[in-house]
Amino acid sequence: MTLSDLKNRLLAPANSELPIPPFEMRELVGPTDEALFDNPNGDLHFPDLSPEAYESVVDFGCGCGRVARRLMLQKPAPKRTSGSS
Repeated sequence: MTLSDLKNRLLAPANSELPIPPFEMRELVGPTDEALFDNPNGDLHFPDLSPEAYESVVDFGCGCGRVARRLMLQKPAPKRTSGSS
């Protein structure tokens, strides 16, 4: 995969499917199974927290965004997210 391919995949238009990071990135930071990056039912990522607790999320050690992607797919999705590795 070229840098251009990676850029196109990560910057997909908002109306397209939310991209999953390429295998090479997932392999560097943890689990590679695409199912772990998915949230098909829109469930809360941490079910013990109330939906209001997700309004603003900071993810330290976010790697290539596994948790961020799952959060973006949950209902309700966070209004603001920030991640840092």
